[in-house]
Amino acid sequence: MADAAGKFSSKIAAIVVLIPVLILGWFIAPLFLPMWRWQNLDFEKIAREKGVPVAELQRQYQVVVRHAARADDDPMAWQIMTMDPAWDKADEEKLLVRATVVSDRTGTPPGSMQLGSGHRRDRYFKATAWRLPPGSCGFNAKRPVLVYDSGTFEKLDIPRAEEMDFRANREGWENDDEAVEDGWVKPGSEP
Repeated sequence: MADAAGKFSSKIAAIVVLIPVLILGWFIAPLFLPMWRWQNLDFEKIAREKGVPVAELQRQYQVVVRHAARADDDPMAWQIMTMDPAWDKADEEKLLVRATVVSDRTGTPPGSMQLGSGHRRDRYFKATAWRLPPGSCGFNAKRPVLVYDSGTFEKLDIPRAEEMDFRANREGWENDDEAVEDGWVKPGSEP
């Protein structure tokens, strides 16, 4: 009888320890695993909704993006600079395309910790990403969505960042902010 009670007590103790460990693991998992992508990124569903082939949605690109907020509260502070292979659906040669950029682990944009000092050389990043049509996964309906592989998201080295900054700001690259009305209103102006 005592042996059965001891086994029962050890099972209860194991459950009491295991439940908090599992709960903690659930919240820590996005630090290491693409939890948001596994739960929210359904290529087949997006293909049906947007009328785009699944293979096109699953294609991964090597992208260079820059943080270029229009104001402090800009929900789409990121711009696509380059994509490899080239995006062939529109002429984006020397065009800064504003986009929603989110992590495959959390579904949120890169944090301010990754931006460092905010100096121009700290605003350019490269990553492997999936490019989704505007409005995918509930994001802005006017701007493309880049879901980047968090394991590949890294800041450009200083010479490459300076080169990209020179290209964007001094070579006269066009900015698509005026061409696409995405619902953002400049602070202090009437909607």
